[in-house]
Amino acid sequence: MFSLSAKIEGFLLQTGEPSSLTKLTRICESSPEEVKEAVVALAARYKEQESGLAILQTQDSVALGTAPELSAFLETNLIEEREKDIGRAGLEVLALVLYRNPISRSEINTIRGVDSSHIIRHLTLRGLIERNADGSDKRQARYVPTIETLAHLGLKSLEELPDCDTVVAALVNYLERSTRGDAQTEAELDQKI
Repeated sequence: MFSLSAKIEGFLLQTGEPSSLTKLTRICESSPEEVKEAVVALAARYKEQESGLAILQTQDSVALGTAPELSAFLETNLIEEREKDIGRAGLEVLALVLYRNPISRSEINTIRGVDSSHIIRHLTLRGLIERNADGSDKRQARYVPTIETLAHLGLKSLEELPDCDTVVAALVNYLERSTRGDAQTEAELDQKI
């Protein structure tokens, strides 16, 4: 059987976002005092082992993050990550955020059928999407495109986005033609969209 600290660690790792002590108490079926003690023990273990992980904590919120001592080392990687191509999965998530915003991480995961946490993080770091609090549930984050993304796409507002059905039809036509060997150029595809 896993310890309470292990359960909390696993839950925080799985969600990838802050969780309230109240929620941890409910999920772990433990008392608030037991949860607080387990969080303190987990933080102490990370510090003692000189782990790259750390417990980040406010008065009622706990998150799993990187040790502050690694910030200079991680900044180098962050710069490299920002310069990488976002790839097909990144485009999928960005399209979902553009057309279904505001959208939660769990909604993105459900639509894609896979965990998209890493991709959401990458798009957030790149400044393509941003995380906002959900109006009905402050603990739940919702993602929206940034102003910079709209500017990069040549849009003044989301209302200027082409209709989703038009984009899908143009892409299907493009893919069908490309498999036959008479693919349109990107310029022709842009004109249809």
